[in-house]
Amino acid sequence: NVNRDITSQRLAGADRFSTAVAIARRGFTGSSTGSQWGGIRHVIIASGEDRAAADPLSAAGLCWAYDAPLMLVSSSNTPSQVKAAVKEIASQAGGTVTIHIVGGSVSVPDARYNDLKAYVGGSGTLRKHRVAGPDRFSTAAAIARDMKAQKGTPSTVLIANGADNTKFFDALALSPIAAQNGYPIVPVSATSVPGASESILREFKPTTVIIGGGPN
Repeated sequence: NVNRDITSQRLAGADRFSTAVAIARRGFTGSSTGSQWGGIRHVIIASGEDRAAADPLSAAGLCWAYDAPLMLVSSSNTPSQVKAAVKEIASQAGGTVTIHIVGGSVSVPDARYNDLKAYVGGSGTLRKHRVAGPDRFSTAAAIARDMKAQKGTPSTVLIANGADNTKFFDALALSPIAAQNGYPIVPVSATSVPGASESILREFKPTTVIIGGGPN
């Protein structure tokens, strides 16, 4: 029998973009509809398109480094729910809010930041910080170095297949560990360690490496 003391709450929206905002609201306000963001000063923005799915997975560590929510945009549009949430955050922050854009200008064009800046208007001040590399592996490495710059070199790194989109679920399962503990996600392929990922391992010299997924 199901324990009658268990309660449930669904965090959802009409699409992945509004669902991400609902999750962010619940995580930072305690309510999926509340507008009190606790004076946070950072927001992580990443692509919500399938072709750039690796970027928001690697971005989990930035949420830890800046105590920031993660929101999604498309390359051609900034969803109204994202604009509304960022405006609320900016109006309550009492200072400049940094929009950390994960990925290159193809995945998240500068126009998406400009949309937010125009929408926020006089209710707050935004500044842009892009964390990116020429590919998903270099972007993940840039995220790891940004985490290091904020909080120091981590002793643990997380390894997952970042080359095969069908195996992203392993990195997805690791992302809460990254966000909770500040462990960067270092993506590899099944057959090799890309140069950008190898450079992070050599630079950080972790004492513990956690691998997500089986040997295949």
